[in-house]
Parts: sequence; C-alpha cells; structure tokens
Amino acid sequence: MLAFPLVIVLRNAGASTASLITFLTSWATLGFHRVLMWELPLLGPNFASVRYLASIPLPFVAGALVLACVSVAGRRGIRRK
Repeated sequence: MLAFPLVIVLRNAGASTASLITFLTSWATLGFHRVLMWELPLLGPNFASVRYLASIPLPFVAGALVLACVSVAGRRGIRRK
C-alpha cells in the first residue's frame, strides 16, 4: 500500500519508468517481511531461501525490459503521457 504513492512521488520528481518498475518489482518480490511471516512458517526454510535467491534478478530483468520497450517506443515516435 505504501509503494504506489511513493512511486507517484518519484515519478513526479522525474524518475524514469524503468527505475519505477524496478522499484515496484523489488518491493513485491523481495519483501523480507513476507518471507518471515508466510514462507518460513508455512513452506519451510529451504523453499523460502530458494525462492528469495531466485527472485533477486527479477527486478533488474523487469527494469531492463521496460528500458528496452521505452527505447523501441521512442524510436517509433510513441510518446508517454
């Protein structure tokens, strides 16, 4: 709930779309509170550690994909609102 108003403030301050997507993806996938509250007690430490380690590259991949999409859109003359 806190991430989206923060993203709006960052966007209004001039942050790039790729940075905002990277931030939101990392907020959603790497929240350590979720690991402590849900995954460790319900699924065990092996699953929680594998899932957390496997999720580390995801925000960077999401940011790179958005950067590529914005670059292609810019070359085609598509403007962001």
